[in-house]
Amino acid sequence: MEIHGPHGVSSPHPLLRRSLRPTETQRSGGYADQVDFSAEALALLDSPREARIARIRDEIARGTYDTVERLAAAVSILVERLELEAV
Repeated sequence: MEIHGPHGVSSPHPLLRRSLRPTETQRSGGYADQVDFSAEALALLDSPREARIARIRDEIARGTYDTVERLAAAVSILVERLELEAV
């Protein structure tokens, strides 16, 4: 593109104009996303962490995750942190 004074702007270069046109896939709305996972990422899906998360989700769904012991531990940690911040 060339600019010639305040009112003289030329059109984009023909090659640039061509590249701005949508492709046939874009015109038809046929966008296709694809995700490829590495072997390391796939291994994480079978990790002990994933098994623990699945177990916890199951306990939450059954209503057995929240216990008096867990609540007491959470309150204890909260009190400790608040005491540390107050110092």
